[in-house]
Amino acid sequence: MRHREGHARFGWASAILAVLLGGLACQPPHPALPAPPPVVLSLQPASATVTTGHELQFGYRITSSTQMGVSWRVLEPGGGRVNAQAQYQAPDHPGVFTVEARPLAAPAQAVHARVTVVPPPLGPITAPDAVAPGATPLHASVPTQPGCRFAWGLDGGRLLSGADTHAITFSAGAGPDLVLRCQVTNPAGDTLTSSLEVPVARQPSLQITPAAATLTVGRAMTFGYTLAGSGGSGVTWSLVPPSRGSVQADGTFRAPTTPGICILQVAAQAHPEITARARVKIVAAPDAHITAPVSLTAGAAGLTARVPAQVHATYAWHIQGGTADAGQHGPVFTFTAGDGPTLILRCTVTNEAGDTSTGTLTLPVAR
Repeated sequence: MRHREGHARFGWASAILAVLLGGLACQPPHPALPAPPPVVLSLQPASATVTTGHELQFGYRITSSTQMGVSWRVLEPGGGRVNAQAQYQAPDHPGVFTVEARPLAAPAQAVHARVTVVPPPLGPITAPDAVAPGATPLHASVPTQPGCRFAWGLDGGRLLSGADTHAITFSAGAGPDLVLRCQVTNPAGDTLTSSLEVPVARQPSLQITPAAATLTVGRAMTFGYTLAGSGGSGVTWSLVPPSRGSVQADGTFRAPTTPGICILQVAAQAHPEITARARVKIVAAPDAHITAPVSLTAGAAGLTARVPAQVHATYAWHIQGGTADAGQHGPVFTFTAGDGPTLILRCTVTNEAGDTSTGTLTLPVAR
């Protein structure tokens, strides 16, 4: 009797287990877990310009389901440094460098930012130590700096040109002072403003034009002058020493008859101590006298003609009734005679002062 009960209990258990297993078999499979999103890193800014020694703060955006951190470094040796907070420190020299960022969640990936490091703006102003009232044109400048922007201003004068360049021209006012200002902005946006005070001198300033000249003996030339300031408009001309050449009241100088150096001086009549001088080099007149064989044979080659050799002179030879061989631009000319009956040589000599002389020689040619 107990044996049958045990068997019945075992049968009921088997049936229950079969029902449970059948129910599990009928359930749908669990859905697969979604793949994690890819790691994407972007930098802000992707490129930048910064002044030497200055700092630049980078920002970044990263998509990651795990670590959100980023590692940083500068690729080029000596290109500055960047810390874990994405703060870049520029080196003390200009250049173009690369900042690299790698996500900790995907260190095989790398994103780069280009950093251009530029010099700081420079501003020392170079200008005359003093100027005369109303003087123009005057010049001032700051160092040339490629890529920089310039903004000039001045008090006590008038800006004539170059307000947005490194060099300006300007005119002075009545004085007593003139103040120049220049703001220089480099490509990184850093600015430097410099100023310079220039005294406006009350003494006249005197210039002679030209300050140097070359003149042929016996020739005349009129010099000019510029007298700025409150010293009147009259001037006095003279020669130093007075023995060489002559000068008239209007500045016309006549060269002496021998080569050498003359010093021409102009002085303000109201302030005789205010002077200007010009250096005049006196040179000999060009000599184009041609010497050559007195008679020629038709077809003769290697013939020579010459003019006197003259310091700093230029020569231009021409031939008619023959052919030039060599020396067309020197004092010695080599040529070949033609068939005759005559051959004409011509040479133009130009001296250092620009004066010219042309010599012509006609030679018979025997057949």
